Amino acid sequence: MRFFVYPGNHTLVELSGLQNLLTGAYVNSATVDMTVVDVNSAQVPGITWPTSFTPVQSSNGDYSATLSNSAGWIVGQWYFGKITVVTTEGLRGDWEIEMEAQRRT
Repeated sequence: MRFFVYPGNHTLVELSGLQNLLTGAYVNSATVDMTVVDVNSAQVPGITWPTSFTPVQSSNGDYSATLSNSAGWIVGQWYFGKITVVTTEGLRGDWEIEMEAQRRT
């Protein structure tokens, strides 16, 4: 997964349709956190990491988080969002998303 971030703007990050692969059931009550790092594995300044996702009410495994507009994105730089999910049953999943900082025009 890849998307763009824009310096000076809030960024909405969504995780959609989280499911337990063993049962096929949607997971609506997991702990979902994300930390964003640069290519040198340094955390992006301006935000306290990790940031937590909130379950979307009445959805099928959807979660969202809003990253502050104070994040220290640098136009043209690549970042990596490291998402960790832990279910109430103790199952764990890890994802990484590519993020590119661009100037909004």
